Amino acid sequence: MFDTDYLSKEIEKHLTGKRLEHSLSVKDECEALADMFGVTGEDRLRLLSAAVLHDITKEIKGKAQPELLRALGVEVTPEQLASPKTLHAISGAAFALKEYPDQIDAECARLIRSHTTGRVGMTLCEKLLYLADYIEPLRTWDDCRKLRKDFYSGARKCSGTGQLMRHLDDIIIESYDMTISELISSGGVIASETVASRNDLIIARNSQNEL
Repeated sequence: MFDTDYLSKEIEKHLTGKRLEHSLSVKDECEALADMFGVTGEDRLRLLSAAVLHDITKEIKGKAQPELLRALGVEVTPEQLASPKTLHAISGAAFALKEYPDQIDAECARLIRSHTTGRVGMTLCEKLLYLADYIEPLRTWDDCRKLRKDFYSGARKCSGTGQLMRHLDDIIIESYDMTISELISSGGVIASETVASRNDLIIARNSQNEL
């Protein structure tokens, strides 16, 4: 299980061009973040495997995404259907688990599932994959560049694991704010998971500040 070299070859069956390059770049970014946050052993391998596979169904477009979800037996809400850019995370988690049952587990699939919207109660590895997907160096959008700069410049100022973890949460909140602002500007649907995760992180941060 969690043979990342094998999966890095396998993903070439499902992704091409820039999407393939992006997935492998997310894996490299996750390696750097795992080093920074002390993620080792099986957790590290699970994170890297999820990084390789996180966009496995991204090239499936339009009505084919809901059709794939139905074929996989995954139910989606009207809200999720109204946010098509997030559907690949839902289908990808189920498809990867079905396609590679000897390579990943349910926890790995959960990392894939939450990588676009986040969720309440994300584990450290979920946060790292979410962040890596946003800031890997092949991302050239202004928000991605800014978030990458903000994360690494802030991380260098952290002393100790506690500060670094709080900084990570602050950066994820910042990313949510960027995503929500863009969706408001474009008239898009905001995933309720993102709103709930943002609120959860802010409540936790405010509680820490009151101590």
